[in-house]
Amino acid sequence: MSKYGLSKEQIEESRRKYGDNTLTQPPRETFWSKLLGNFQDPIIRILIVALLVNAFFVYLGHGDWIETIGIFLAIILATFVSTWSEYSNENAFQKLQEEASRIRCKVWRDGEPLEIAIDDVVVGDAIILEAGDKIPADGILLDGTLKLDQAALNGESEEAEKTVAPAEFQWDDGKIDFLDKHKLFRGSVVVEGTAVMQAVKIGDNSVYGQLTQELKDDERDSPLKLKLKGLAEQISKFGYAGGVLIAVA
Repeated sequence: MSKYGLSKEQIEESRRKYGDNTLTQPPRETFWSKLLGNFQDPIIRILIVALLVNAFFVYLGHGDWIETIGIFLAIILATFVSTWSEYSNENAFQKLQEEASRIRCKVWRDGEPLEIAIDDVVVGDAIILEAGDKIPADGILLDGTLKLDQAALNGESEEAEKTVAPAEFQWDDGKIDFLDKHKLFRGSVVVEGTAVMQAVKIGDNSVYGQLTQELKDDERDSPLKLKLKGLAEQISKFGYAGGVLIAVA
């Protein structure tokens, strides 16, 4: 019988107080809302204006209806292909998240080793770790020694060695130190060793959870997208200026 682990009463109390190890999923945007959003692209707006102008002249009998249909098809194809690509990527990411939530880990509970879903881990759980396991929560080492691959968190390829935390060790919420020999962080992979850790921070409160939420909330565009937006704005300005000059002429 292990000296680590929680009783049933302690598990329920911890779950009421701190919640479980589930990561909050972002609200999913529907295909049609994405499609409407893509119509706000500057290039698409220019094409829509060109379509309306062409349609007006066709109505008056001075335009080419084939050109009008071509512009219409260009708008539809561009927006639908872009929207479908974004929607498919989000669905693929969602499936990966669902698969990750089905990962199981081993814990000591009521003095017995149990295998539970990673989402069911609570604060205070004594988690059994072996080579190849992924750390399911932030915590401290209670027993054993480990070597971890923390590249997913800090980008460092060098293995980090972890040792048992002393009895007086205090978890500092304001300091994220991946080099701390006693702290283990969710997302790291056990390369070598066997040990028991105690879960201290779970779910969105873990460093991995915070990084995930920041990435979800971060709406900054990539450098390429920023350049393309700048180019589109310049083209739109020339397009609008040319349209005004042609109308005046």
